[in-house]
Order: sequence, then structure tokens, then C-alpha cells
Amino acid sequence: QRAEVLSALMEADKSGKKILLVSYPEALSEMVLNRKSLVSGSLTLQVGERLDLDAFHESMHRFGFEKTDFVFEPGQFAVRGFIVDIFSYASEFPFRLELLDDEIESIRQVHPETQLSIRPLEKAIILPNVQTRMLKEEREALTAFLPAGSRIWLKNRELCLSSIDRGLEKIKQIR
Repeated sequence: QRAEVLSALMEADKSGKKILLVSYPEALSEMVLNRKSLVSGSLTLQVGERLDLDAFHESMHRFGFEKTDFVFEPGQFAVRGFIVDIFSYASEFPFRLELLDDEIESIRQVHPETQLSIRPLEKAIILPNVQTRMLKEEREALTAFLPAGSRIWLKNRELCLSSIDRGLEKIKQIR
């Protein structure tokens, strides 16, 4: 879920799209994978683009994805002829790419159990497991991903601020 939220925040920042993020106070003080590492460590696939399967395999192995016959959990990918399935850590459902030679003809989200299409997409963003990458990479606060002009609403201001302060103190002790 963390990867999914970071991906959505980055996409909203680029597109200007408005999103509503509902979270718990401790998440505001939580340190996450930094934006530079997240961008450099992601793969964006779009309809109409060429897909070099050798480079794709290398990327998936670099991301720590496991090659399987069928994908049913994040971190897996499968290649069956001109069909490529990928279960990104930044998505609730896996992506299915249909290729025409080396061009991505379509991208759809599919249900992992039924393998039925959920909806068509123009692009898919593939992220590795940010929890694993966070062990090696520099971190930054989740709030650094909020688009400019974002508003934060708090239900119980004092309780939230106290919780955030405790989280920041834990971070200082770890460093």
C-alpha cells in the first residue's frame, strides 16, 4: 500500500490531478523511500511503446521480481508468448500487456484469481518493493511527496501533533 500511495502522489504532482489521502497521524512522520530513488527505480510502460523483452527481464530481476507461470501476488511477472503479466507493488491488481511484435498493443488490469480484465489502461507504473529498497536508500518524509498547495486536515490536532512528534523522536534515536 505504501508504494501505491507514493506512486499516486507522484502522479498527482505531475498531472495536477487532485487526490484525497486519508491516513493516520504516524504516517505523516514516517520516512519513506526518497523521490529520486523511487523515480529511478520505477518502470513506466505505455500503450504504443516498444518493449524490449530482454531489457524488461533485466529490469524485473533488478527490481527483485520473481518470474512465474501466472502472477497472483506483488513482485511476480510472467511472459507467455505475446502476453506479459506484471504484479507491481504499486498496484492493487496485476497488469496484463498484450504485445504486437515488440509494441505494447494494450494494457489492462486483471483479477489475479480469475484472470479476467478489470479495466483498460494507457500506462502502467511498475515499482519494486519500497520496503526492501528503503533499507539501502536515503529516506525522506511522506509529506515531501505531497503536491504543492496540499492541505492537511486533522481531526484532533493535539493528538495528531503529539503522535507525529513521537514518530520524529523515534527517527532521531535510530539515526
